Order: sequence, then C-alpha cells, then structure tokens
Amino acid sequence: MDVSDAPPQLVIEGKITDQPGPYTVKLHLSTSFEEPVDKNLIENAQIRIFDDQGSEEILSQSAPGIFQTATLQGVVGANYTLEVTYENVTYTATSYLGPVGEIDSLISTFNQESTIKDEGYYVSLFAQKSSEEEVNYYRWRLFKNDSLFNGRSFLYVDSDEFGATLEGIEFDYAFDVGDTVKCEMESLTKEAYNYYVQLNSILNNDAIVNKSRYFNPPTNFTPTTLGIFQTSAVSTEEIIVK
Repeated sequence: MDVSDAPPQLVIEGKITDQPGPYTVKLHLSTSFEEPVDKNLIENAQIRIFDDQGSEEILSQSAPGIFQTATLQGVVGANYTLEVTYENVTYTATSYLGPVGEIDSLISTFNQESTIKDEGYYVSLFAQKSSEEEVNYYRWRLFKNDSLFNGRSFLYVDSDEFGATLEGIEFDYAFDVGDTVKCEMESLTKEAYNYYVQLNSILNNDAIVNKSRYFNPPTNFTPTTLGIFQTSAVSTEEIIVK
C-alpha cells in the first residue's frame, strides 16, 4: 500500500487534562509522510465536549484547524465525550480522566560518551503509581528550557501491567549543565496507551520506509477515523542540571 495514494481521512487530536484550560482540538485531513498538514487544515466543523457530570461546551475556532474551549475544566473521575461533526458525519469518542501518581523527584546523572549514548547528563524519574490495585498507563512529556521534545524519539509511554515500577526511569536524551528540565507525567486510558504505542512503532521502525507495512494506530472514535481523544491527569516536576 502506497500511503501517498491513500484517500485523505479526517484526523482528530483532542486532549483534556485536570490542569486549567483552554483545551484544544486539532482537525486536518491526512497527507502522505512527505507533505505538511498545513494545507489540509479543517475550518468548517462543529465541535462539542460534554461529561457525565453535567458540563458541556461548544468549542470556538481560534485558528485554521484549531478549536478551543473557554470555560470547561477537566476533573479527575469524569467521563468526557468529544463530538466532531464534519461534512454531515458526527464522530464521537468517550474517555475517562483517571488519576495520576505524584512525581517524587528528577535526578540527573553524568554519562560519558559510549556506543549507545552521547556524553551529557541524563535525567531519571522517580514517581508513585496512581493505583496499586489496577494497571496504570502513562505518558511523559519532557521539556528542555521550556521547549518540548516532540520528535520521533521522544514519545515516552509505559504501563505497569507486568509489575514495572516508576523508580529510576531514565530518559534517553543528554542535557547540559544549566539546562532546566521539566517532566510532565500524564495518566492514560488503555485506548490512548495503545494508540501511542502503535504510533511510536510507526514513527520509529521501517513502517515509514516499507510502505507496504503501513498501518494506522487504533482510534477511540466512532465511526473510525484517525487520531485520538486523550484525557489525562498531570503531575509535574522540574530540575536545573548541575
């Protein structure tokens, strides 16, 4: 399958957290890997978010392909539904906003250059699980001096399904003395976790080169389209590398 010949599909990227909004939903049509999405941004859509506790909001467009809330506040324990109507088709996704454990600390350790690492300071995370009785799913977002690492190598997700702990998880990027490193730990649903795991596989293996093996990450939207509606609680910690 040559992805450049695939018909465009709607891509929905929505996210709500327990942190103050506004929350953003991004809409565009899919493109080939070589093409930017800017030319396929969607403007003529109606978007609504509501929860099972009586809150509801119609999102306003703030820029081409960008829709935002004004007053909605994410709350741990609520189920949220994102409803997107585009070209007379309504796509819906429901997601539970689960709790997240606290980050206890970030620690930086110097490593000399090796065959698998650049020389520099590597940051390790020590955190608590959100629940000892249930399987927990996480995503980490790492910032250097307020700039987010969002390339193919920085899609950090994990679970404790097989007894893994959150003690000493090392991120594979070298920092310098004086860098401010911030880590956001997000809770994920199992559906969002599976989405990011598959997306990471697409971005980091030969699925890009060998297009015959191309596949789309699983979505939580009905009817099926591309993208994910993510709901997360967030724990944050930062350090200055010394």
